[in-house]
Amino acid sequence: MTQLTVNDFKQLYQPLLSKYDKQRQFSSFTDVGELPPELQRHKTPVWLANGQPFESLFPIQEIDLQIRENPGSLIDETPISGKYSTTKIQMYEPKGSSKLGLSDALQYSDTKGHTQLLNITKQIISRISKPKYDEWDTVITCGSSDGLSKICKMLLDEDSTLLVEEFTYPNILPWLNYAGGSIVQVKLNVTPDPSKQGIDPEAMSELLENWSDHHPNENKPKALYTIATGHNPTGLTQSLEVREKIYNICCKHNIIIIEDDPYGYLQMTPYDSKDPMANPYATGDISVDDYVSKILSPSYLTLDTEGRVLRCETFSKVAAPGLRLGFVTGNAYLISKVKTLNDISTRFASGASQAILVNMLVDMGAKYQAEHKSAPAIDGWIDWCMKIASEYTNRRNHLFKCVHEQPAFKEKKFELIEPSCGMFVTVVVNLKPEWKKTSIKRAMDYLYCLLLEEGCFAVLGYKMTVDEKFSMERSNFLRCTISKANDPKVFELGAQRLNKAVERLFSEYGVNEKFTLGKNGFKK
Repeated sequence: MTQLTVNDFKQLYQPLLSKYDKQRQFSSFTDVGELPPELQRHKTPVWLANGQPFESLFPIQEIDLQIRENPGSLIDETPISGKYSTTKIQMYEPKGSSKLGLSDALQYSDTKGHTQLLNITKQIISRISKPKYDEWDTVITCGSSDGLSKICKMLLDEDSTLLVEEFTYPNILPWLNYAGGSIVQVKLNVTPDPSKQGIDPEAMSELLENWSDHHPNENKPKALYTIATGHNPTGLTQSLEVREKIYNICCKHNIIIIEDDPYGYLQMTPYDSKDPMANPYATGDISVDDYVSKILSPSYLTLDTEGRVLRCETFSKVAAPGLRLGFVTGNAYLISKVKTLNDISTRFASGASQAILVNMLVDMGAKYQAEHKSAPAIDGWIDWCMKIASEYTNRRNHLFKCVHEQPAFKEKKFELIEPSCGMFVTVVVNLKPEWKKTSIKRAMDYLYCLLLEEGCFAVLGYKMTVDEKFSMERSNFLRCTISKANDPKVFELGAQRLNKAVERLFSEYGVNEKFTLGKNGFKK
């Protein structure tokens, strides 16, 4: 375990903060600091300061929650049915309770988050992604996007450069554009080979070693933004070996790693074309310990000895997006800076949402512990994550089985890159060599028009690039999601329509085109 203090982190990372950081100071109007030595604070003061309404003025007295014991499945005739357990969010909970009462949840609260939820986030990190140093901390955010936005504000200004994967979650780009800084893309290996997927370490190292040659007018990067697990849009996952190389490169060049991991718990088992519906989760072959130690991809946090990783998590993909809850983990110094941005912006995440999540997770833990006496309480939540991962494995299996039966797939006109986790599948279109020489973009746009006409929505790969020109030769793919379908027939119909569109591309494009290219895309 690395013995670094908060002051060590301050010396390491204060030079990387935005130049506006010093202006983002928060001081409570009720804080007068220390009293003179001859005066002492009263032990039982009368509360006439902050404008906090008394809890009897809240219109909500109690909330009843029904908690699913299992998520709905595609194979159920009524996927919204199932067994439920009932719990209550009461007005008051005993002092020190692991649950969160409405008297606190509906009140103004600590901008770092309610203690009960902070304790749970620390249990999650300690169980799954614990850093290799002691002085780490967490802060609650209004979802992963809120955390990312605040990290960008903390680090970036008009003199800053951010490294971003060439295909990426598009919302990261406006945050840097707003700061006025520069974005530089790093090459991805979009390949079926799981040992090479994700950021190309050699390309990234060469870029940084020869930075002044590649970008003479830009400052060296402060940070790298990466979706290392279940990447959006490609579904790729970086191997441990790749992560170690990237981490060492960032240490060498003093770059903070912003690890965005909204999909990491949606970990699937490998697809078996000989037994396409095989799902070890569903048959009980995977324990919680197996899931944590063997199935989940290791976070960059688990490699971190220098406190240079800021990990963004969200409860959106395994609980509900509408709760708007996530958290950031990192060294205590940088986490304190994120909290300051909470102080001067959103203040704190919804207390009602925090209460729903906390009380649900506490009850899940208690139920799991009743069945597994020696298990830590957080394993109840992890068990739920495994059930969600099982359902995504089931969905992936349905889609792959249907796609593998299509003629265009068998003829290798397109192929699938199998995701190890997440909610996205990459469909690579094997364009003819002459199409690649002329315009990959035009051929993919034409395919998109055919997909719309056949009745199948997907996302064009180049629509999620940092720089179209840089990435176009690797943009001959579609991003398809497996998350929203409510019936296996959706995947069957989608595979058929995808097949028909690809077949039409190979028979029509450049021969008897039905569409002409206009200023705003293809038109009939």
